[in-house]
Amino acid sequence: MLLSPHSDDAAMSAFGILGRGLLPTPVTLLTVFTLTNYFVRYGRARPSPRVLGNLIPRPIEVLRSIRENAGRFGTNPWGIARRLTDMEEPYKITRIRLLEDMSFSKRMKMKFRYLNLPDSQARQGRPIMDPAWRLSNEARLLGKVQSSVENLILRTGVQAIAAPWPYGERQHVDHRIVSEVAAHIAESTGIRLYYLDDQPYSRRPLAAAADIMGRYYTPQLINLKEQEIKSKFRAMALYWSQMVPEYWSAVVRPPPGFPEQGRSETLWRPSPDSGVGSD
Repeated sequence: MLLSPHSDDAAMSAFGILGRGLLPTPVTLLTVFTLTNYFVRYGRARPSPRVLGNLIPRPIEVLRSIRENAGRFGTNPWGIARRLTDMEEPYKITRIRLLEDMSFSKRMKMKFRYLNLPDSQARQGRPIMDPAWRLSNEARLLGKVQSSVENLILRTGVQAIAAPWPYGERQHVDHRIVSEVAAHIAESTGIRLYYLDDQPYSRRPLAAAADIMGRYYTPQLINLKEQEIKSKFRAMALYWSQMVPEYWSAVVRPPPGFPEQGRSETLWRPSPDSGVGSD
């Protein structure tokens, strides 16, 4: 189960990893924070015109997408249909996000599930990118995310999870929540846990590192070929409602001092001596 804080994060951090089958299959994409009012209207942010349709999809387009993806959802598909065709203002952007995730999941041959939780834009009025911001401020939300993910794991028999690993000066609070929840679930259940570099916000140095529970992970650098980069851009373009111009350069630009990490992704596997969920 790939834990994606928001609906575009998996495309930016794990497209090559998914495309090469480096995670245990079959993969289920779980988007945690789907309720949002964040929307980007940058025409220049679209590298390809072949993206989803207008701001408000027509009901027939919504129903066709759900019918094509029947059986891929964690809730009743027709319940999702009612959500996506609800013309009430608060759901307009949220239903676009769900459609974008449906399209990406279908392209990557994944199952798709989601949690009906508000992102930081909806909760706080802005994205919080400060790593010093205390997650204890979101204690109730942390508990809700953890219990929801644990219930899904029990119901679906998931054998492994993957989550973003925030690092550096810019750490999105929603990503930090998902990362911490994943670490606690792995500690309490013994389930295998993988980490992903948190693109486009940060990249970790290529050295074994410990998570918040003290378990060590070893990085595997995946250098993407030119065709993979182009395919990744097309996948990112599916999320046209939230792509900002700098994301395109961020996912191919190496971090300062680490030229070998340009045009790549990193998968962090449990180190052999970590004692939990090792290969």
